[in-house]
Amino acid sequence: MIVVEEAHERDVPSIVSLHAEAFPDSFLTSLGGLFLDWYYRSIVSSPNGICLVAIDGGIPIGFVAGRIEPGGNTGFAGLTKLVPFAARLAVSHPIRLAQLGRRFLWQRREAETLVEADSELTSIGSSPQRRGEGIGRKLVKAFASSVEHAGKRTISLTTDFDQNDEVRSFYESLGFVVATRFDRDRTMVQYIAAIDQIL
Repeated sequence: MIVVEEAHERDVPSIVSLHAEAFPDSFLTSLGGLFLDWYYRSIVSSPNGICLVAIDGGIPIGFVAGRIEPGGNTGFAGLTKLVPFAARLAVSHPIRLAQLGRRFLWQRREAETLVEADSELTSIGSSPQRRGEGIGRKLVKAFASSVEHAGKRTISLTTDFDQNDEVRSFYESLGFVVATRFDRDRTMVQYIAAIDQIL
């Protein structure tokens, strides 16, 4: 039986592995395990973070992560943990470091144009071997329950607009509606849903 529960520090290595398995060609995966470890630990350890893991028979098979009060940052302590990674990346993959810097700048600029919501779903994935079992739907609903428990009423997320019909249809089937489109290095779309549309 699949259960969804709050993720803890001990779950981060499994979440990192699931992320890399679910998105082998993504930009974040290309930054390596050290970055993904920092990214998910910063969410798990943040008082505004929400990170949940789907487990079947004691084995993690999916995850969802995000935060309430989107637009906040990880704080000085979180950013200092990124310094060793950035130093290593500057030597081994300077182009990747430049791309990462551009991503941070894009996010700051986009924050001024995106439709406001009081929580944000930033990452969700499941084991490719378990797709089609409704794991993603369980995770989104559990995320919505956590947001509701925190006293928030809306969730936003962004995803690719082009050549992404299956993912967009998945979110739309859960009650998400298009809020806006914007350009990064490709066309992106922001979705928003009220909690009572999801649950």
